[in-house]
This record gives sequence, structure tokens and C-alpha cells, in this order.
Amino acid sequence: MKGLAFILMALASIAYANPLNGVYKYTYEYNEPNLKEDHYLEFKDGSLTYYGTSDLMDEAREGYNPGFFKVVASNLVVSTTEISFTLTCLKDSYFEKAITPFASPKANKKWSISDCSGEKALKGTIADGGKLIEITGTNGKMKFIKVNK
Repeated sequence: MKGLAFILMALASIAYANPLNGVYKYTYEYNEPNLKEDHYLEFKDGSLTYYGTSDLMDEAREGYNPGFFKVVASNLVVSTTEISFTLTCLKDSYFEKAITPFASPKANKKWSISDCSGEKALKGTIADGGKLIEITGTNGKMKFIKVNK
């Protein structure tokens, strides 16, 4: 009897997997053939990893390429319709080449053009059954669309 109860509990936990688990992509509208500045949210096991660019922390980049970072969010709060979290980026968090959940370039040098260290609290909404997350960022709203489970 205990074995059956354990199996039922295990099945219930599998059925109640976090619907946000997976990767979401924001496609930057001014991407260039050799410079993709997309951002990603990766939800896994109750945590969030954010992949982004220095533009999120630096409101006035002009004349140079952004730095790219990957950080684990803190203060993550998620409901069925809202999300909030905090990103903390240190100067050494940034790299010259894009980092995504799907690719992390080898020999990726540290980016040292600007000091975009700081903390940013972000909020947003969750819609379409968890397939769309809209975050209000430095440069307006960013729509993240779920790209895998």
C-alpha cells in the first residue's frame, strides 16, 4: 500500500511540472548579420537564468558593441500572470561574444569597454498559458516567446 501511495505522489509531481520550464527568446529588432543581441530566459527547477546584453544595464550605448552576460536571477516571484526578479551583473559578468542557452563560445574574452555593473529589478506579465512573457526593461517592453520545453 505504501508503494502505491509513493507511485501516486510521484505521478502527481510529474503532472504538476512547472509550466514555465524551458527557454524563452526575445528577438532584438535591430539584429545585424554578424551581431545578434537577443535575450533569453531559461527556467529550470524553480530557478531563472537570464542571458542578455549590457544594454539592459546601460541606457546609452553608442559606437561600440554590447557585452553579453549570463546570470542567475534572484528574488524570483512567479504567479500565473506575473513575474518579477532581480539581476545582478558585475563588471566581470560580461563577455565579447553572445552567450545563449544553446551556445557558449569557447575562448570568449571578457568585455571591458564599459562598466555596466549593477542591479536591475524587472517585472512582467505571463500570458498565453505560459508561452509568452513580457518584461519591461530599460528600453521598453521585451516579448519573450517560449522556444522549447
